[in-house]
Amino acid sequence: MASQAASKGDVLQRIGGIGLLAGAILTAVGNLLVPRPDDPTVLAGYIKVWTAEPDRTRLGFFLILVGLWALIAGFVAVYRSLTGPAAIAWARMGAYGVVGGTAVLSVALALGIAGTKLSEGGAPVMAATTAAAAATDSVFGVSIIGYWSALTLLGIGLSVGTKYPRWTGWLLVIGGAVAVLTGGVLRVFGGNSESTELVFGAAALLTSVVEFVLGVLITRREMKAM
Repeated sequence: MASQAASKGDVLQRIGGIGLLAGAILTAVGNLLVPRPDDPTVLAGYIKVWTAEPDRTRLGFFLILVGLWALIAGFVAVYRSLTGPAAIAWARMGAYGVVGGTAVLSVALALGIAGTKLSEGGAPVMAATTAAAAATDSVFGVSIIGYWSALTLLGIGLSVGTKYPRWTGWLLVIGGAVAVLTGGVLRVFGGNSESTELVFGAAALLTSVVEFVLGVLITRREMKAM
C-alpha cells in the first residue's frame, strides 16, 4: 500500500496529537522529578536516593509511565498518516518497536517503584537492595536500547517522507542513536558514567521536544480540518 493518508477529521489523528503533546510533557516532567545519585556507577546509590524521597520518586516514575503509554497513540498516528512505501515501512517497524519497548520500559519503571520500598536495615536487606538496583539498571538498559532504536526507525520514516518536516525525523534519528549508545549499550556493558548519563538525558530531552513538535503539527492540522 503506497498511501495511507489520514482523512480529514480522523479520530486517530486527534487522539495521536494529544498523545504526543501529553506524552512529551509527562515524560519530561517525570524525568526531572526522579532523583539520581551523584555517582551513577554505584547501583545501590539509586535505591538510596529513591528511598530518601519515595513519594517524589514514585510520582516521577508514574508520570513517565503514563507519558509513555500516551506516546504509543501518538506514534501510531504518525505512522498511519505517512505516505510513500519507504516512509511507511520504516515507520511501521518503529511504531511496532515503540509498543514493545514501552512494555519493557514499563517493567523497568515498576522495578524502580519497587525499589522505593526498600531501605537499609542489615545485611539481608542491603543484599536485596543491591539486587533490586542491579535488576532495575539492567532492565532499564535493555529497554532503552529497544525503545530508542524504535524511535530511530521512526525518525528514518519521517526523514524519507514528506508529511512532516524532515528535520523532525533527523532529530529523532540523532537523539535515538545517542540514547541507545549512552543510555543503553554503555549501561548494559558497565561503561556508563556521570557524563554519559548527562548525554543520555540530553538525547531523551531532544526526543521529547520532537514529540511535542509533532503533537503540535498534528493537532493544528486536525483543528483546521474540523
